[in-house]
Amino acid sequence: MITLAGTIGAGKTAWGAVIAEHFGTELLIEKVEGNPFLAKFYEEPKRYSFHLQVYFLNHRFKALKEAMNHPNTVLDRSIYEDAMVFARLQYENGSMDEAE
Repeated sequence: MITLAGTIGAGKTAWGAVIAEHFGTELLIEKVEGNPFLAKFYEEPKRYSFHLQVYFLNHRFKALKEAMNHPNTVLDRSIYEDAMVFARLQYENGSMDEAE
């Protein structure tokens, strides 16, 4: 299993497609459609940062479980990014407190 990491618009999906094609496998991409917190987060990040992180963590956990059922899968997001990158950034910019 290969996972990619990076900020929005960094090219994870495009690079993941190249890798998946090279290895003849499937690319599982992060789905943002239907996310009930994404637009709210951009409007009120302090209020919705934690909700968004929990939503993404749940989504990535499901994607990871799905990937485990398919050999040689490429994921365009790593489950580790939530706590180690995005939640940490939200904490450092004041959108999440230490308990969150």
